[in-house]
Amino acid sequence: GLQHAGAYNVIITVNGSPSDPVTTIVAINALPHPDFDFNNACFGETNYFTDQSTVEPPTSAITTWSWQFGDGQQGAGPNQEHVYGNVGDYNVVLTTSTGFNQCTRSISQTVTVFSSADVDAGSDITIPNGWETQLDGQVGGGSGDYDLIWEPQNLLVDPTELDPATVPLSAT
Repeated sequence: GLQHAGAYNVIITVNGSPSDPVTTIVAINALPHPDFDFNNACFGETNYFTDQSTVEPPTSAITTWSWQFGDGQQGAGPNQEHVYGNVGDYNVVLTTSTGFNQCTRSISQTVTVFSSADVDAGSDITIPNGWETQLDGQVGGGSGDYDLIWEPQNLLVDPTELDPATVPLSAT
């Protein structure tokens, strides 16, 4: 095959009879290698898609990026943000092109949108000055494997527990 763009003399041979030489111009466009990074998010949160595509040869450039988010929505450009309307797995396709859409390639990856957890910090309570107490949190639903952080963290013995104890509180 041809490795470089340029003008080439072409001779066609049919049944052993060569044609007269004909000069033709050959354009060889760069080959894109599409790739992207993304985050899995919970329902209602934004998914971020970051282009990681490369081109061969590297001195060339990708000229178009086309995104299919798997829910009927589309995007264009190297980096995208998208919020899904439902929980589930979505097949996201990135198609990149070089030149005048002469060389086009695609890649697909599965993005998971998790259900959000239901969180309840418990009833409001009054804590006398200098006392400590145990809080009563609850969490359910969602995708499980919860990471908990109560705020403000400095007022709790361990802010990562579901039912943390407060440090002795003082009036401010």
